[in-house]
Amino acid sequence: MTDTAHSMGRGAAAAIGAVLIFAGYFSVTRLGLGGSFSVGDLVAGRYLVPAALLLPVALYMGGLQQGIAGIPWSRAIPLTLCGGLVIVWLLTAGLQHAPSAQAGVFMSGTVPLFVLPMAWLILRERVLGWQIAGALLIFAGDALVAFKGFGGSDAGQWRGQIQFVGAGMCWALYSVLIRKWRVDPLRATIATSVLSGLVFLPYYLLVMEIKLAQASLEAVLAQAAYLGVLAGIAAVVMFTASIAWLGAARAAMFLALVPAFAALMAIPFGEIPSALDWLGVAVVTVGMPFALGWRPKMRGGKAPAT
Repeated sequence: MTDTAHSMGRGAAAAIGAVLIFAGYFSVTRLGLGGSFSVGDLVAGRYLVPAALLLPVALYMGGLQQGIAGIPWSRAIPLTLCGGLVIVWLLTAGLQHAPSAQAGVFMSGTVPLFVLPMAWLILRERVLGWQIAGALLIFAGDALVAFKGFGGSDAGQWRGQIQFVGAGMCWALYSVLIRKWRVDPLRATIATSVLSGLVFLPYYLLVMEIKLAQASLEAVLAQAAYLGVLAGIAAVVMFTASIAWLGAARAAMFLALVPAFAALMAIPFGEIPSALDWLGVAVVTVGMPFALGWRPKMRGGKAPAT
């Protein structure tokens, strides 16, 4: 196996691992909002838990004078704004107005649509016509999976949809900046988590509604484990690593699998996908190879011009 093929394999495995965790993130957050937790509680679970775990590591890596975790402030701050507190705030707040199925489409499904032009403008990466077609197919498939979520009577869902799109744009820019600056995945996760936690902690304690006392210890620990450890550390490290191995555009395409994976992962819990769900999964599957840069061979062995 060549080095390129090996890197592609590792990148794909890391991206899929991150996608599996992200696929459950929306439902877990939605469940928390419908239970005993406030928006602030869930954002705290996502960032205060990783910040508490990773702050000693950040201090060991060089303190907080010239930067954090070896990343200078001029890069750590933009990465934190794009891939840290802002994105989770938009996502969590959006889930108050729109269902989690829509979050998957308008956030994860739009990331590739934002990454492609950003990669072309900032990274000077070549964007092929087949990649654009694949990204559009993926978005269409995601929309089919979430179609039933658009039939609600709540006229305020558009607020959540706008917030989800904003979160997708932030994540796309984070992906491109990680690739441009070639930041180590673990260091990037440490920086964004610790800075987000340090900024959010005083606001959470002084301003936001805190409902943790109303929740059981088991529920608090479960939310902390999933939001903080799995989604906050493990998934971010894996996805950031996939950017280094695959490139920003290819790694972003895997995020568009989140809605389809979420539908499939719901089967063991009794939520059987509808025919429309299966059609959406099929469309996403067809679009994925094109989005990753595969081009069909035409008669005579030549690929079509892009």
